[in-house]
Amino acid sequence: MIDYFKKMFEYNFWANNRTIESLKSATSAPESSLLLLSHIFAAEEIWFSRLTGKDPETPVFPQFSLPECDMRLRQQHDIWIRYLADISVADLSKLITNRNSKGEPFTNTPTDILAHVINHGTYHRS
Repeated sequence: MIDYFKKMFEYNFWANNRTIESLKSATSAPESSLLLLSHIFAAEEIWFSRLTGKDPETPVFPQFSLPECDMRLRQQHDIWIRYLADISVADLSKLITNRNSKGEPFTNTPTDILAHVINHGTYHRS
């Protein structure tokens, strides 16, 4: 299962990088594209904070510049790959309780979070 998520995060990096490169080469990229890309990276940061027991500091809908998105892409990819290198299969099933953006408690597992992060990015890139 860990190897599967490593492949998925490699795909996530590839797809986000392709999106950034497309926006860099566009003569006039839609503002909404950059806003969605910013949201993808913000959500990844928020979910990683939740996964590691920290309070998220990033707003859900920030407005990052394209160079900021490029930097966050590389930083977050490294963070996710390191996390996957350090986690055990047993850790994937542990329950984690957090609060959503409305302050309501919810419980899920690292497996749930990892799958959500990948699917969330795919959804917004489509």
